[in-house]
Amino acid sequence: MIATVLSTANHTEERQAIRESWASGRESKSIKTHHAMVFFIISSTSKNDLHNLQKEQEEHDDLIVTDLHETYENLYLKVYASMVFHQRYCPLAQFLMKVDDDVALNLDRVVDSWKKDNESSHSIFCRVWKKARPDRNIRSKFYVPKNVWPNKHYPPYCSGPMYIMGREAGRLILEYARLFTPLMMEDIFYTGIIAEKAKIRRVHWAASLSLDFRKFSQECNKAKKMKIFVHSLHSPQHLRAVFQLLKDVKYVSQTCRVMVTAIDEL
Repeated sequence: MIATVLSTANHTEERQAIRESWASGRESKSIKTHHAMVFFIISSTSKNDLHNLQKEQEEHDDLIVTDLHETYENLYLKVYASMVFHQRYCPLAQFLMKVDDDVALNLDRVVDSWKKDNESSHSIFCRVWKKARPDRNIRSKFYVPKNVWPNKHYPPYCSGPMYIMGREAGRLILEYARLFTPLMMEDIFYTGIIAEKAKIRRVHWAASLSLDFRKFSQECNKAKKMKIFVHSLHSPQHLRAVFQLLKDVKYVSQTCRVMVTAIDEL
């Protein structure tokens, strides 16, 4: 499996925090044994960015730099580029994980907990959202006119911070993407609208995913499995601390709550 982390040129510290936590060979057996590799996909907007990124690439050799402008409107193109990279340059990698750079996860738990079967290559594994409605507010950042998506609801789609797609699913998404008017919300566009048309299976895999850090302390208890993924971390220090929590705390409810409270004060 390869992971492409969506990052920006100025998020140098965030990338380093990821390299030293969940993407480190010292912390992850999957990385150490080359069962997983992590790359950062970045859009460069200036010569100064390129100079700094070149030095970073010489040191770490894990950057994918596009010539896209770094805007929200181009996010879907950035994800498209990551799928092209997987298909074209990683022929032995059967899965692609798309992940944001404000996410902490336990990569070994990801690999161990998700159940692969004969249909896995044609599937996307994620937290699946259903019955989501298009935003018709013309002033909204997420406004979608009816000529782009006329239906009352979107098809089921994957939550954007992290999802894993099989190789055949990625190939079909790239093939079908040319048939649609692009939608800026890449998760809805690729894993919902296009996946529905291409008959790609979306596997709801939310039991150990936590999309809301504020609820993390309530979810980490004896009655539930330890979480493997937390989203919306607001600093590299926060990411490192939450990764340590994911790594160390298993089923001890009180310890989990104490540690989360301490992390929340960072």
